[in-house]
Amino acid sequence: MLTAGVIGLGDMGSGLAKNLLKNGIITSGFDLDPVRMKAFEAIGGLPQGSPREVGEAADAVVLESALSAETVRSLLPPSCRSFSPSSLSPS
Repeated sequence: MLTAGVIGLGDMGSGLAKNLLKNGIITSGFDLDPVRMKAFEAIGGLPQGSPREVGEAADAVVLESALSAETVRSLLPPSCRSFSPSSLSPS
């Protein structure tokens, strides 16, 4: 089964996580804000203790953090597939 991760559970990240969960995708997440982490868990998400733990638990990770994508990627396991929507070019 496909698993996903979301790092950064603010407005964009929590909305993405909610849609992933609604579509039956097991979703791990991390945010520095404990209130956001509790809200994520309340909708069925699997809170993790660090970005690295999200990367270890998920097949692919979406970076929705205020930190730069490069900074967050440096915290992930080397084999983790990740992308940041803000770094995608419009088509």
